[in-house]
Amino acid sequence: MKDKQFLAWYVLGISVFLCTIICIAYIGNPGEAFHPDPKINERAYDSIYNLGYIVSPDNPTDRLFFKSVVRQDNVTRDIIVLGSSRIMKLEGEMVVPHLKNIAPQMEKSLQSRGATEVWYLNHGVIMASLEDHLAVLGMYIEKGYIPEMVIFGLDPWIFNENNGSNLWRDVDIDYYRFLDQLDYQRSYEQTLLYQSIIKSYHGLLRYFSAVSYPMISESIKNILRNILIQYTVSGGSPMGNKTSDAPTPPSVREVDMQARKEAANLPGYYGFGSFHEISPRLKQQFESTIAFLEMNGVSVVFVLTPYHPIMYSAISHDPSYARVLETEEYLEEYAIAHNIPLCGSYNPGKFRFTSKDFQDGTHPKEEAMKFLIEKCSSHSSYFQSSLRQRVLNIIDN
Repeated sequence: MKDKQFLAWYVLGISVFLCTIICIAYIGNPGEAFHPDPKINERAYDSIYNLGYIVSPDNPTDRLFFKSVVRQDNVTRDIIVLGSSRIMKLEGEMVVPHLKNIAPQMEKSLQSRGATEVWYLNHGVIMASLEDHLAVLGMYIEKGYIPEMVIFGLDPWIFNENNGSNLWRDVDIDYYRFLDQLDYQRSYEQTLLYQSIIKSYHGLLRYFSAVSYPMISESIKNILRNILIQYTVSGGSPMGNKTSDAPTPPSVREVDMQARKEAANLPGYYGFGSFHEISPRLKQQFESTIAFLEMNGVSVVFVLTPYHPIMYSAISHDPSYARVLETEEYLEEYAIAHNIPLCGSYNPGKFRFTSKDFQDGTHPKEEAMKFLIEKCSSHSSYFQSSLRQRVLNIIDN
């Protein structure tokens, strides 16, 4: 009898606990997992329209906030950028004037439909992995379209199987949604039966995820945030406006000190640990993604963001990081073979960048990114040339 009572109380306790957890997740609603959250607009639009990229005011690595913003974005994006924080400085005003040279197909599409505005959004996110990039594409699949142009900011660590990335798991449903597209090698206009099966499958995953730690943690934060904090809404332009209260940039001496510190800690630098090979699995997912986008008429551009000279010197002279250089060679060869514009290089020397062009060991300044795109545009003819010319990053003598 006592055993039965204990079992009954045990089952009741577990049931109450699970119900409480699910209620917290439903009320907190991270990433709009259960229902639309109108307050996301109040938290997000300053980021989208004033900065040109998405960042949570509370947690810059928050993928669930990122997902909510994408869901509630009420315009159809023409151009999106995928990458890490190293690509965040790539603004719409830098890219759009050069579409004719960098992405003529995109330019023709805009002209054919008489577009007067180009809606651009930078999806750069801190410590991004390839899974993050595919998850964003999965979010757009859920919205029912893919932007006409996708710019990939390609960091070497996205091909490292041992990069230690796990932040993408907050949006793993979107990642797996996009992998479904790759597995079947179909466009997103699939049969209604298949779409309904996939939607039901992901719906079940959404509710099972309610008991995960990231969901509960973010739910509690959202509940407290909604109680304690009030946000205001601001408007903006299709490509974003720069804020006027930007922090004072560091001096060249401070930048060099930071670069030396990062270079001295390369084994602990994000994504570079145990980089023994370019992962066949990640490479296959990347190549399948590009094939899928091109099959759907999407213009693709690759951008390799340079490293600070001190950081790059440490990378290039240490055999432990030879895969970084191999990654650039692989991407150059792939771009040539598939007629994809590739802008930039991990090597700052190819653009004669110095310490003054960086804000730390890994992030170029806006002016450097602008120069990179201008150089890419002016050398678009190289794209049809031999591999020895190393794809769009040659400086005139």
